[in-house]
Amino acid sequence: MASHRNTAILGAGNWGTVIALLADRVAREQGFKVFLFDVDPAKIKDIASCRENRANLPGIEVPPSIIVTDSLATVFGECGLIMPVIPAKFMRQFATLWASQVRGDHYIVHGTKGFEPQTHKRISQVIVEETGCLRVGALSGPNLANELARGLPSATVVASPFKEVQRRAIQNLTSDRFVVEGSDDLAGVEFIGALKNILALASGLCAGLELGQNATGTVLTRGLAEIRALLLHWEANTDTILSLAGFGDIIATSTSPESRNFRAGLLLAKSLKMEEIEAKLSSTVEGFNTLMAVQTLAGGTTGDLPLIQALWSISRGHGEPRQTLATALHMNSRSVD
Repeated sequence: MASHRNTAILGAGNWGTVIALLADRVAREQGFKVFLFDVDPAKIKDIASCRENRANLPGIEVPPSIIVTDSLATVFGECGLIMPVIPAKFMRQFATLWASQVRGDHYIVHGTKGFEPQTHKRISQVIVEETGCLRVGALSGPNLANELARGLPSATVVASPFKEVQRRAIQNLTSDRFVVEGSDDLAGVEFIGALKNILALASGLCAGLELGQNATGTVLTRGLAEIRALLLHWEANTDTILSLAGFGDIIATSTSPESRNFRAGLLLAKSLKMEEIEAKLSSTVEGFNTLMAVQTLAGGTTGDLPLIQALWSISRGHGEPRQTLATALHMNSRSVD
């Protein structure tokens, strides 16, 4: 029998699997079900048979209480809270597969940080356009998947203009190890969730160039100022920068080697282009998509974003990384006369 509390995670990558694990901790105590869906039947079969996501989260048990399936009809028929967690560039194509399954009582809360590459729209906008579901939200915060999979504590934000969406996600995910807060600022949380990937690239670049913590602090401070300028340009709430979805996420992803964007920044220091880096990491680097999106979304203001422009140039192989970054941020070493 379908339950509004039942939760479906769409996308069995490492982050999607971790969200399923977090929801399952609550579900077993409160009596609802958690479903983990993926479009790859072979992957679902492997997870179901060995109770482990060997491709994306090896060594972590997927409890038998989590129902793994490749049936969209099952998850939409059984669940009230739907959580798509897939790369931004695939969201629209994927949403068209399940648009016909969406009911009026569904809440959709995505866990994807980035813009759609083709249109540069926020992910909630893509979901609304393709499904017609208005009660949407976004999950964002300092949530490194591998740490959460190991049971380490964290907190996050669920943003939605609908209080009932916030409440449902808070009820279904909050535990002693994972605290969920609500926010009305869906646009701001999505904007910052995408833009923080740029700062993680910059931090990784500084580490790869061995510039030291002082330079990293300088770069991140300048980067925060540029993010604030973009939010003002887009008429978004700049206070969200100080939230878990803002500063909290920035600290986590800009300081941890577990962050994919941080690792991509390390490779930028070796003068690899973004296509080469994504091939080397065998995954999408949302920070590169965000850099591309900003070129369009920022309009004529990109000249006032020297760090973002420097990273964009470096990622395309235009300019030597150390000199390009130093010139953009006026960090060349020189003596005082």
